[in-house]
Amino acid sequence: VSHLRAPLAGVKRLDVVSSMSGAVPGVRLADVPFDAVSGEVVVIPSPAWLKSLPACTIEMRLLAVDGAEETPIGEYTFNHEPSPAAASR
Repeated sequence: VSHLRAPLAGVKRLDVVSSMSGAVPGVRLADVPFDAVSGEVVVIPSPAWLKSLPACTIEMRLLAVDGAEETPIGEYTFNHEPSPAAASR
């Protein structure tokens, strides 16, 4: 579970773009729920997906979307390491 803090006041729609270690293109999640008052987005990836990953860097960008206009409002980097139990399988 990741709690991403960002300046969300006034944001109408929020998209999240996620990519792994330079993978192109990234995955775009459109119209993600967020709490503008707390300035927080909660991201909960699938545990099965996380367990399947090798060691990698995951980058997430938050984009405020208003019509055709997009404004980057946050960038986050996660350094993923598989658990020792997953690596020994």
